[in-house]
Amino acid sequence: MSYSSPYHRYLFELIVTKQRPNQSSLRSTAIVQINLVNDNANAPQFLLEPEVLYISEAALPGTQFGTVYAYDPDGDSVIYTTNSSQFSIDRVTGVLQLRREFPRYCTVSCKYVVHINATDDDSSCALPGTCVRRSSSRNIEVIVLASNRHPPEFLNSKCNAGSIQLYENMLENTTVESLLVVDNDRVVNNSIEIIFPPEKLTTTGKQSELNSLLKHAIHFIR
Repeated sequence: MSYSSPYHRYLFELIVTKQRPNQSSLRSTAIVQINLVNDNANAPQFLLEPEVLYISEAALPGTQFGTVYAYDPDGDSVIYTTNSSQFSIDRVTGVLQLRREFPRYCTVSCKYVVHINATDDDSSCALPGTCVRRSSSRNIEVIVLASNRHPPEFLNSKCNAGSIQLYENMLENTTVESLLVVDNDRVVNNSIEIIFPPEKLTTTGKQSELNSLLKHAIHFIR
């Protein structure tokens, strides 16, 4: 039997027959109607199930990036919850949003698996307080897309607070110092350009000459 059937009822005809030897049989009939009572027998079901969602690693808290849909065959309202510490979900609409910023250093395959529950409110229960709330769950993979949000960083202490010694008797093409620069953005073969303009260009503002130095920039591959 199903409460979802039309009119939520079933009709039966009962027939009782009495027989005795050498006598005609006697028969009685009765019509029985069974009315079904909603006992919240069905759990919510997910619709239009996205298996993978995407969000930029530069997204700010509160950014919405997807929606989960579920309905309850009993007609109950559905409540959405998640135990994720990185993402949250609207209890009524099922809209997913970012709860907090992503870590500064994220691996190349930065992704999360978000567990979502859809629970009915048992409002259709004919006898309030006697029905069990039913729920369904599913996992959604959230892939964090790389974004160019980090500037290059000098790791040498001399570049940050120290000084480099240069002697006037050094020969041409002598190595003075090695600079270590990193870029923490998740981009394959990301490159960094380093230029060292002469002091006179930085003080005189000869931008055309400064731009020409870019042709001779040193490239460091991450």
